[in-house]
Amino acid sequence: MRTTEGHVKPNPDRLGLSYRFIGHALKQGGIVYNNVAGNQKGGNRMFDYTVETPKTVDEAITALERTLSDHQFGVLWKLDIPTKLMEKGIALEQDFRVLEVCNPDIAKKVLIRNQKGGYFLPCKIVVYRSEETLKTHIGLLRPTSLMAMTEDEDLKQIAAEVEKTMIRVIDEAK
Repeated sequence: MRTTEGHVKPNPDRLGLSYRFIGHALKQGGIVYNNVAGNQKGGNRMFDYTVETPKTVDEAITALERTLSDHQFGVLWKLDIPTKLMEKGIALEQDFRVLEVCNPDIAKKVLIRNQKGGYFLPCKIVVYRSEETLKTHIGLLRPTSLMAMTEDEDLKQIAAEVEKTMIRVIDEAK
């Protein structure tokens, strides 16, 4: 199966699975994708927020570090996936980085409210150069999508506030 954008969708019937993902990002028959993720599509909000930038991957990361700091978030860890894979003898030509970011006050608030919220900490931002478009992308796994799985209204509210800030960070960095 393919979406209208040409992305392959997994078929849960073949896998013997039935999907219910936060009531919007997944639906029976496979994952709903779009090329500029994070957009509304048919009333469904995606699990991510992704933008393009004319910056290189390194420039985008530098800009993110600055804007994250401006919003009281810090980078806990940076993963350079091609370098890590090469350590295992696997070559990946695409530049793909993952930043784990956190605001310690918010992390504490989440953990005090519900320790299972810690499963979703820290937030992840990805920066990569698309092999298809040769453009750099900055993306965020939406905290609201993750925290919705807890069915804890207070955590959902915290996630909405964090998501709003993280989208602002990404938009300022692009």
